[in-house]
Amino acid sequence: YIFTALTLALLGAIDSLLTSVVADNMTKTKHKPNKELIGQGIGNIISGFFGGLAGAGATMRTVVNIQSGGKTPFSGLVHSIILIMILGVFGNYASMIPLAILAAILIKVGYDIIDWEFVSEIKSKSRIDIFVVLLVVFLIVFVNLIVAIFFGPLVSYFLKKFLA
Repeated sequence: YIFTALTLALLGAIDSLLTSVVADNMTKTKHKPNKELIGQGIGNIISGFFGGLAGAGATMRTVVNIQSGGKTPFSGLVHSIILIMILGVFGNYASMIPLAILAAILIKVGYDIIDWEFVSEIKSKSRIDIFVVLLVVFLIVFVNLIVAIFFGPLVSYFLKKFLA
């Protein structure tokens, strides 16, 4: 159980920091990683006392929040309150939303997350960088995001250490 808990904590931390980097790129700001992880840890500990599940940063939700004009942490709080209201009060109506519409929204948000600067400069990137990006995209599509987040930096580190 300890190994599983540590693995989930590590993956949650990586996911939150990845979300922070995406938000930094969109808002041209710089997050404080220590503050982010301490806050996440405290929140997950308190959540556990009330029978809640551990949580981590959600990239898609953060992107939508920023694109909708959210500028402060208060926007995340408002988003959470609205989501609770939708689930609690309008849950029956929300369940009638066709999955195709929800899929279209996810595709649009996913498109907006793409680092177009990297894509435009792909000819100047090293083969290792291009391979790692393609590997991560493949793993995200055919396996899952957590595996991709785990293997991407690991493969990049070893390839750069031993091949570059």
